[in-house]
Amino acid sequence: MLAYPDIANLIYPELLRAFRSHLIQDIEVVDASETRQICRDPDDDQVIATALYGMVDYLVTEDDDLREAAVVRALKDAGITIVSMGDLIKLLDQA
Repeated sequence: MLAYPDIANLIYPELLRAFRSHLIQDIEVVDASETRQICRDPDDDQVIATALYGMVDYLVTEDDDLREAAVVRALKDAGITIVSMGDLIKLLDQA
């Protein structure tokens, strides 16, 4: 995703630092070909499916659509916590 300039421009420098120092070795390609409609923004359903199929611990987002109650509940049921970029940086700095 960092190869896409539109996405890379949205990432805070602190998160990029944390990503490079703590997360890059854990990158995994996920096939999320099957998605179900959970979010009010259908484009975000692919993000949700990727998190679910990838069995992630955290979904990092500032997107209000991904923070709506139905999405939070579905992710929580799968053991996924939604965090902000700032929260992730704090978690990584503690590790």
